[in-house]
Amino acid sequence: MKKNIFIIVFAVTALLFTQTMSTAMCADSCLKLLQTPEALDYNPDSVKADSCIGSPTYGQFYAKGWFVVQFTYFELPAPWGPEDTIIDRTWHDIDTQYASVRNAFDTLEQTYGNFFFRKRQPEDRDTSNGRSSIFQLRFDRYVNIDSVNGALKNIPLLQFSGYNMRIVIKVGVQFEREKFNLNSKKRFILSRFSAPHLLNSLKELKGECKLFNILGNHLLSIDDTNSRDEILLSSLIALSNGSYILQLGASTIQIIVAN
Repeated sequence: MKKNIFIIVFAVTALLFTQTMSTAMCADSCLKLLQTPEALDYNPDSVKADSCIGSPTYGQFYAKGWFVVQFTYFELPAPWGPEDTIIDRTWHDIDTQYASVRNAFDTLEQTYGNFFFRKRQPEDRDTSNGRSSIFQLRFDRYVNIDSVNGALKNIPLLQFSGYNMRIVIKVGVQFEREKFNLNSKKRFILSRFSAPHLLNSLKELKGECKLFNILGNHLLSIDDTNSRDEILLSSLIALSNGSYILQLGASTIQIIVAN
């Protein structure tokens, strides 16, 4: 009976991986290096975005690494060394007593391609804290970040998992401290129903309006006239789903369109 239950659970997990991947395919020719206004030279992990209009993942992000996972019971044994030591492992190195974890990472590899783990803090050998069980994860090819994040959440016995989107963090720091005086609310989730509310929040911001997509392409400019807000509202409602950057005078705001 236990064997049958295991087979059913594993089959369901594999199906979840397959369904996730099937909705996250993108031709290599559609992937463009991620760029944003005023931060064109900072993208250390070469994150790309699907630039093909009509693609099911248009505007979504792709990368090889680095994802981050933390194991619960030190399922992935690894040595320690000086801080600059590179310690890499594969899922084959996971302790065999954790069969469900091994099988889940095997399925991850079959779905998205080869990957490896790299110990995040090689100098930490104290197993009483969680730092020594944190690993970065990198694929050999570009993968859909949201899709892999979803797949990692289905893997048992992980304390946490996610993607370290360093370009977003860096852009936020640059905008806030060096280049722009940001509005206190820097990110809006926009739908056709919330667009008027967004404009009400931005009415006090004066100046020329510029709209960019996440690839850094300039989409629209509107002069600071009495009709600016009306033109901007109609433009925002017409946007396809994805991530955009809106500049209003000296303020810069990220807009995520989700209709």
